Amino acid sequence: MQIGFLGAGKMAQAMARGLLASGTFTRDRIIASAVDDLSANEMRSLGVEVTNNNYEVVEQREIVVVAVKPNVVQTVLQQVSPIVTPENLIVSVAAGVPLGIMEKVSLISF
Repeated sequence: MQIGFLGAGKMAQAMARGLLASGTFTRDRIIASAVDDLSANEMRSLGVEVTNNNYEVVEQREIVVVAVKPNVVQTVLQQVSPIVTPENLIVSVAAGVPLGIMEKVSLISF
């Protein structure tokens, strides 16, 4: 099983640390997308793969965590919605964004 994080900020980093520490996932099973070098480098310091391509995060990942800032949730979800399949489990930790809104803008079921 693999997990991908859309976003590589503090929440994604904390979750990745916890998943690694617990042994739930190994470094080669985690990927994150980052838009800035600081977040990318922090995530890379955990030994996980980092990309700037959100499609790459969703492709062939059973679990996808939406961990971007609320103001970009809509854009990110609309971007990846064409490649999301029923096999993907989408989890959101985006603060203050109701799941109903996310479903409406992306046509992804949460």
